[in-house]
Amino acid sequence: MNKWLLLLVIIGLGVAGYLHRDTISGWLGHKTEAPAADDAAPTVAQNPAKASSDLAVKTYPQLGVQGSPFNIRFVANFNQMKNTNPSFLAQPDWPMQLATRTAHDLGMLPGAGATPAPAPFTSALDNRAYGNGATPAPTPPLLPGLEGSALDQKPKSSRGH
Repeated sequence: MNKWLLLLVIIGLGVAGYLHRDTISGWLGHKTEAPAADDAAPTVAQNPAKASSDLAVKTYPQLGVQGSPFNIRFVANFNQMKNTNPSFLAQPDWPMQLATRTAHDLGMLPGAGATPAPAPFTSALDNRAYGNGATPAPTPPLLPGLEGSALDQKPKSSRGH
């Protein structure tokens, strides 16, 4: 019985020594490396272009839609830059620059999605001749009491007074 008890004590001391080997090494004067903390987050290098990428998607929402004409053109421009000017992609604001260039290529406004920039509005009335014998646009009848006010569009000479 004493042999079995002695054997259990020796095994217990061996297990305890193994579990606390770093502490025991410190007591004996051996240098040990600090154990890695399990809850410490690994250090991940931040992408320097992340902020510019987020801004580009916010400014041009169609950039984030896979398969949209804007996205397809952006990827084509990216591949072209990767082959012809790789130093461009080292700049921290390259996503926004490339998105602006893509929008310019497609004729889009910032934030407009996939719709091209609208053409300026022109009316057929803007092209009519005025003062060359052409009939000017009729003026609507004036409400009573507004004659002579700022809303009266008739020249003073054409009024009946």
